Amino acid sequence: MAGHSSRVRRCLSSTTLAWGLLALGAGCRTDAEPPHVIAVITDYGTRDFYAGVLEGSILRIDPEAHISTITHEVEPFDIREGSYLLAQAAPAYPAGTVFVTIVDPGVGTARRPVVLRATDGTLFVGPDNGLFTKVMHVMDISSAYEITNGELVRPESATFHGRDIFGPIAAHLGRGLDPAAVGPSFDPATLVRLDETAPAVRGDTLTGEVVHVDRYGNLISNIPAAMAASLHARDEFTMVVGNVAFPVRVGMTYGDVRERELVVLVNAEGVVEVAANMASASSLCGVRAGDQVSLAPAMSSPETPAAG
Repeated sequence: MAGHSSRVRRCLSSTTLAWGLLALGAGCRTDAEPPHVIAVITDYGTRDFYAGVLEGSILRIDPEAHISTITHEVEPFDIREGSYLLAQAAPAYPAGTVFVTIVDPGVGTARRPVVLRATDGTLFVGPDNGLFTKVMHVMDISSAYEITNGELVRPESATFHGRDIFGPIAAHLGRGLDPAAVGPSFDPATLVRLDETAPAVRGDTLTGEVVHVDRYGNLISNIPAAMAASLHARDEFTMVVGNVAFPVRVGMTYGDVRERELVVLVNAEGVVEVAANMASASSLCGVRAGDQVSLAPAMSSPETPAAG
């Protein structure tokens, strides 16, 4: 143990507390406390060893951690998609869950590694690059901390902060470490935020942005159900993307239209979605996440959305 501790002290800038002592339980939960859930979402995929090593870095510190994989299949480098998926998943987990969120094309650069704490005790660990933009819409983030305490992490590489920083920090937090121990606090208002196109309604015309294309090719917009009261007053709408218009039927679910026919509906997340029954609306229409869309009654001519 002494050799291990001295090796860690040589590699890390701070020497107040040894990695070995932390791994044995300093700042950990008591036996009477249930293990925390650690939920992970990354763009690592499952072909390589990265996802497994991330989870191993957690289990090495807390072998009793309950690791829940949201997904490792975020499109590589797509911070916007990672932000959307985190915001959809986080409210479904129990209060106090620790989320490790890694879509980090700027790994090793000056972007901050951070921990966020919500008012219900839920914690978020990851890079400050816009990933937390959408979760801040659905959860009340009360405090934020920059990870600077080298004693809580592995000797740092420039390219694998999931293994070296975010996984270990999540494990320590799951064991009950006070988030303030990871480093100095800062104002959550200074977190990096992604640019977002606000949805709007003008008469019977809805405008918004496709925020996600799921694996079925469904086009999920940021238009909330509260703005979509006009949908079920009509049978058909026209969807305009760029200069191209597509007829879409109004339905409650995918099977309300014929196969390969487009349907517009309010989905389980409470937002407007355009889908194709048993087909990919994204492929049929050539629409991708980030595209602006307009939906108007079929007999009218909606304004063409401005280029995003």
